[in-house]
Order: sequence, then structure tokens, then C-alpha cells
Amino acid sequence: MATILGKLMSKRTVIFIVLGVVILIAALFTNFGHNLPWLPGKMHVLTEVIPTSRPIRPDWKQLDRFSGQSMEEILATLAAEAEASPEPTKESDPPLGLPDSPLPYPDDAAALDEEGLRAFVTTIQQSSAQQGTVSDPTLSDQWKFNLALDALNVSPEQIPEAIRMDTRPAPESDTFPVRLEKRPMEATGPFTVGDFDNDPDLELVSGGGTSFWKAAKDEMVKTERRPSTSVPGDEIHPADFDADGDLDMFLIRDDGFPNSLLRNNGNGDFEDVTISLGLLSFNDTTSAAWLDYDNDGRLDLLVGSSDHPLELYHQSSGGGFQPVAWDLGLWVHRGMKGIETADFTGDGFPDFFLSIEGQNDRLCFNQPAADWAAWRFPDGAADAGVTGSNSGSIAAAFDFDNDGAIDLLVGDPDHDDAAVRLYQNAGGENFTDVTAETGLAAAGSVVSFGIIDCDNDGFEDVAIGTPSLEMNRLFWNNGGFDFTDVSVVAGASYLDQPEKFVTTDLNGDGMADLLSLNHENRIRRLECSGGNARWLDIRLTGNAPGTRLELTVRDDDWILHTFRRTLGTGSRALIGLGHADVVERVDVLSPDSDEPLVSLEKIEPNEVMSIKLPDRPKERPVVPLNSDAVETAAK
Repeated sequence: MATILGKLMSKRTVIFIVLGVVILIAALFTNFGHNLPWLPGKMHVLTEVIPTSRPIRPDWKQLDRFSGQSMEEILATLAAEAEASPEPTKESDPPLGLPDSPLPYPDDAAALDEEGLRAFVTTIQQSSAQQGTVSDPTLSDQWKFNLALDALNVSPEQIPEAIRMDTRPAPESDTFPVRLEKRPMEATGPFTVGDFDNDPDLELVSGGGTSFWKAAKDEMVKTERRPSTSVPGDEIHPADFDADGDLDMFLIRDDGFPNSLLRNNGNGDFEDVTISLGLLSFNDTTSAAWLDYDNDGRLDLLVGSSDHPLELYHQSSGGGFQPVAWDLGLWVHRGMKGIETADFTGDGFPDFFLSIEGQNDRLCFNQPAADWAAWRFPDGAADAGVTGSNSGSIAAAFDFDNDGAIDLLVGDPDHDDAAVRLYQNAGGENFTDVTAETGLAAAGSVVSFGIIDCDNDGFEDVAIGTPSLEMNRLFWNNGGFDFTDVSVVAGASYLDQPEKFVTTDLNGDGMADLLSLNHENRIRRLECSGGNARWLDIRLTGNAPGTRLELTVRDDDWILHTFRRTLGTGSRALIGLGHADVVERVDVLSPDSDEPLVSLEKIEPNEVMSIKLPDRPKERPVVPLNSDAVETAAK
């Protein structure tokens, strides 16, 4: 009997072993295998150290789940799931209902919620009475209390001196001519501006891609164009990625919703080509930027998220996008907050500044190579003299001194003192901190930057968005030498929290508009007025990524001056000329050559110029992702 049982047990053991092997093999080649944590690479924890082999995408489960479905189906499913299981809303203080006006409040300023303001004042007064003192418990509430009383037209003399605060700052200058005039705006964010229908007028796209507006005199009029997407984006990044002359849009989304690449069909409609061009992902996307990193005339795409690695998508000659960040040694495993691109070294290849939550900022210099796999983007921030933070800085690239080298403005939202730093480009990969010398050390808290030439003198000024209930700031650029605070005199001293600035000229009158999106999702349009300087509106058609403009003018003393702008992925530039009577010369240059593509002479100011660019050759082939070099590229 024991021998028979032993034989049976032996056969049973063999059967179990065979079944186990079959199940294991099946697991390796089916979706079931994805759930086995001990399979190599599937549950690998990504760290700051770049992996030695291509990592498995963290969103592979969602990719499997929605395989074969269209973007419309994917977005509809995720939207329905989000609606069925809404996330708890974070508690926050209700808005005070203060006037939507700059400080000091003008006489005709009206409170947005007068009843709410009166209730707030009553609450503070009762709290003070219960404590037996007129002193307010917190400085924040004391400031709000004074703002509320000012909005209710209560004279400062009626406020007890112990809690009185100055809510009526005096203008910084009697001579600064420019005023930021508020224009009507009903659109809400997220938004962008561009020429999406190839007519002479710009459009404002609002609601994350769901509404289109045109400028009509001082107002914005909603058009009848249908929404470009069923699920709004959290940011809109426009670019003519396929170089067909129509402006397209890349919409980023958070909370695991996929981003969308919307191709402009040229007839007022947009087609979602995200899946067909290889950009489908399920991330908590926080940032994106178009750039032509290899200067082949085709736009590539950087995409950052809080929970997935930074990705660089290379656009192939066939129009598809290939993820190459790991292949090229570009590695940020998570925590991306912002991307700012510019050709800092002047070699014709775009570099980029990366702000990362929990890691030091990076200034990545583009290092081209003949072998695509040897291309690199090393972090040169420390060697360049750029001191970053690890809390997710904000940045703006612009040529503040008009010397042709792009400078870098960096802000740290987590610090009140020394929050703004201006780094002057010293050539090569070197920068000099000139914050103190240029007067920006007193800029205070910061949440956003806007670059605008508010007086058309040819030197770009700096708008600074501040936290809620702190005065927004405007610093006028004094000929590239230093900056002067003109926040109050220019009417920039609003108290909301601008999360984003966009500079444009919506009505084509030559005076710049400063558009801002605040933390309550409202768009404000401020139009510069009062200046009498001249301007030139240049509009390019053709393949324009990275195109540079150089304008040579004479001042009143017949001294030559050159104003320079780099268009990046845009095709239009409004350039201030000061008081020049004529533009002696306009040179249009490619990113990597000082030989002009187009040159024009003796141009009258205050005109719109349209310039057709010659085609640029597409030099580089499709990135060979199956090359033997791939496995060693990240080492």
C-alpha cells in the first residue's frame, strides 16, 4: 500500500510541476504576468539613478486596459469614473469679494461681494470685542480687515490706529507714461492665444480648449467654432508641430487623464492624433514644452509629470513621436513642476531649465553628437552659477539687456525673501547673478513671471505674480541696465494670484496685452496704453522653430541700436522700436547660422510685416530605437 501511495504521490507531484510550468509560461506572455510582482522589471521602483536598461512604463496597466480604444472612448470612460468617485475637495477660505481693481482702489471700484465683505468685517470686530482688545489676532486677518474696509469706502481715520494698515500705496513715479488698462474678459482658463484659423486676427482659446474668442475693439467675442476636445486640458501648448501652416495644440491633463495632441485640419476643426502618433500616456502631467532639440526642422516635445519620468518625444520624419529621454541619458524619475526652453549657449540648439519638486533645479545644456545615441543634456546649473531650489521653481528666459544672449529669471515660490533671482548670460555656459545690481532683489514673493515690453522701448519688462492678497508687481526695464518698480503707477498692483501670464497683442494695435490667469480660473486682460513709442509686428510663415530676428534702428542722435528676439516655436513677434523713425534693417536668421535667411531694409515703423521663410532641410533620420547602441546609451 505504501508503495502504491508513493507512486501516486510521485505522479501527482509531476502533474503539479508540469501545470506550474505551463502557468508560468502563460503568465510571461499574457496580461496575467503583469500582476506577478516577482517578474523582472515589472515592479521596479524608479529612483533618481538612471536605470541601466529601458524601464517599464509605470502606466502599462492603463495602456493594456484601453488598448484598441479611441481617445474619445478613453476620455469618456475616465470622465465617468471620476464623476462617480469624486475626490474630496480641499477646504479653503472663501474669497473676500474685494474689487477686481489694483491698489489703491479707484473711486469707482465696486466690491465683487459687498455683503460678504460686511460679514467678514463684523466677524473680526466681534472677535476683537470678545478678546477685550482692538488688536487683530493675526497679521493676515488684519490686512484683510483693512482691505475690506477700504473696499467699503471706510476712511482710514475711522480705523483704530492699533490695527490700521496702509492699503493706499502712492504711485512710484509721476513721469512713467504707461498704464495697464483693464479690458472686458468673460473667458475662463486654462487658455492660450494664437492664430488658429490663418486669418489676420489672433484667437484666444479658453476653457482648456473648449471655447474660441476673437478681439472686437476692446472686447472679446465668442465664436461659433465647436470645442476641440470633450475633456478640457489643464494647460494648452500651441505649436505647428506638422509644419503645415496651421497652429495645433497639445493639451496636458493631470490625475491620470491622458494628454491630447490636437491637429488643426485647417477648416476650423481639430483631430485628436495622440494615439496614432505615439503620445498616449496616463500620467499626472504638470508641464510640457515644444522644442526642436536636434535642429532637424521638426518639433519635438518634452513632457513632465509628478508621478512618471520626464519624457522627450522625438518627432520622426514620418510625423510620429518616439520616447528617447532614457536613450539620451535624460532622467528625472518624478516630481516635474516646470520647463523653460531657450538657446542659452547660442549654438543653435535649444537648452532647457527644469524645476523639480524634491530635487535641485537643473539647467540642461544641449550637447549634440554625430551619433544620435551619444546626444546628451547634462545638468550644468551649478557650474554655470545658477543657484536653484528643490521646491519647484518658476523660470522665464529673456534677453533683458539686448546683447543677443538669453538670460534667466528664476523664482522660488516657497521663499518670501530673495525669492527672485536674475542671472545674466555671461557667454558659453556661464551666468552671473545680477539680482541686486538690477533692482530685482526687492521683488518679494513670486508665483509666476510675465515678460512684456509695456512701453515699446525695445527692452522687455518683468511682471511678477504674487500670492493671494499681495500686490502683483511690474518692473520697468531701464535700457538693459536695471529695473524700476512701476507697479502702482502703471496699474499692475492687483491682489489676486496669477498662476500664468501670456503676452500678446489681441487687437493688433501695436500695444501689448498682458493676460493673466488667477487661482480662481479668471482671465484678466490688461492693455498697455499711454506710451508713444513705435513698434513693428512681424509675422512669419514657413518652418520657423528657433528663428531669430535682428532689427537695426537709429535713435534721435542717429546712433544705431539692435533689438533681438528669438521666436522659439512661435511665428509672430511684436517688437518695440523706441522712437526710431525708420527700421534700417530687418534680418531673419535660422537658429544655427548668422547668415540671414531674409533681409529687408528701410522699413517704416508701426506696420505689420509678413515674411515667408525658405524651407529648411530635414537633416536627421528616424531615431533607430532598436539599435544596439540603445542598451548602452544611458550608461
